[in-house]
Amino acid sequence: NIPSAGNQFLWSNGNTGPQISTTTTGLFWVRVTNTSTGCIGRDTVSVRINAVPQFNLGNDTVLCSGALTLQVSNPNSFSALWNTGSSSNSLVVPSSGTYWLQLTDTTSGCFKYDSIQVIYDTVQIFAGNDTSYCGNAVLIPQTNPSSLGYLWNGGVSNTPLTVTQSGSYVVTTRNTFTGCSATDTVQIGINALPSFSLGNDTISCGSPIIIGSNLPSTNNYVWNGSVSSSTFTASATGNVWVKGTNPTTGCFNFDTIQVTMDTVAVF
Repeated sequence: NIPSAGNQFLWSNGNTGPQISTTTTGLFWVRVTNTSTGCIGRDTVSVRINAVPQFNLGNDTVLCSGALTLQVSNPNSFSALWNTGSSSNSLVVPSSGTYWLQLTDTTSGCFKYDSIQVIYDTVQIFAGNDTSYCGNAVLIPQTNPSSLGYLWNGGVSNTPLTVTQSGSYVVTTRNTFTGCSATDTVQIGINALPSFSLGNDTISCGSPIIIGSNLPSTNNYVWNGSVSSSTFTASATGNVWVKGTNPTTGCFNFDTIQVTMDTVAVF
């Protein structure tokens, strides 16, 4: 508050400006001389510098699994306040977000803030249940979040995988923003479809035809959707179809034959 015009200053630390700054505790004096009159004034002040609490919550972070615990060393003279309302020395981060801590020296009132950005990225992928298919299978994985791409162990990416052989199939997804990834494996069994043939379309000169006498006996057969038998007797013109089922795997297949009855006219 001393006017600088017309005065000369000398501080205890040798500074000659109208004011000084200090970062240390101590006793400071100033001598002020009026350049016009030569009159001198003196004053002394005691300054105490209180340390600001020092702590660091760390760098912003991404966790692909588990939970993050933030912790600070808190002397008895310090009080903690988290933005969650907690006053503990540690905080288990409950979810993604920004978390800050104010640490206050209760003796001096000095305090400091620090904050950290936490991202929980629990990437998930589900390849499907272990199971068996007949002939082939088309595998479509489910990712969480659903917007993520995926890669099969065979190199096929972001496309349903057609499987024709039994085995284990591995699919992986990765969040390119966070670097978090997940993998799942599915065991697939491929059972062959029953293989059989009714032969070529046929013509009869009026007599009934027995169809299927050459079919493998390992399958169960149903003719035209209703007749369960190893063979079928056709006595009229039309299509005859059969469903053959492997009783062990449950896999089935179909075949069809055209039968024509040509009655010969007798004169």
